[in-house]
Amino acid sequence: MKTNFLILFLSITSIFYAQKISKLEFDSNSKDYGTLKYGEHAQCEFYITNTGKENVVIKSLKSNSRNIEFKLDDSLIKPGQKIKLVVIYNTENPDSIRKTITVFTDAKPSVYTLSLKGRVLPKP
Repeated sequence: MKTNFLILFLSITSIFYAQKISKLEFDSNSKDYGTLKYGEHAQCEFYITNTGKENVVIKSLKSNSRNIEFKLDDSLIKPGQKIKLVVIYNTENPDSIRKTITVFTDAKPSVYTLSLKGRVLPKP
């Protein structure tokens, strides 16, 4: 009985430690563009670091706005590696900027949310 318990315990422990340990850290979870002129180039950067022990893949990036374009250094982030996510906002639509970017990964947690804010002035 004790032998069966020990075997079960070791099996569960092995499975637990064999699981993927991956984690991402962002330099910031929000950026403020401030007040932008109509047509002005608006770009910000988020830095993403893999602080885990396994590779992390960024599967996709989504936004709640058609005015946002992404540029990502690489979708594969090795342990200890830092990559840059560039976010470009189209300022040809005057309005308040209250937008979110959702980052889908194979890390734990697998979904990260970033936010943008600011204001675009009307066309002069």
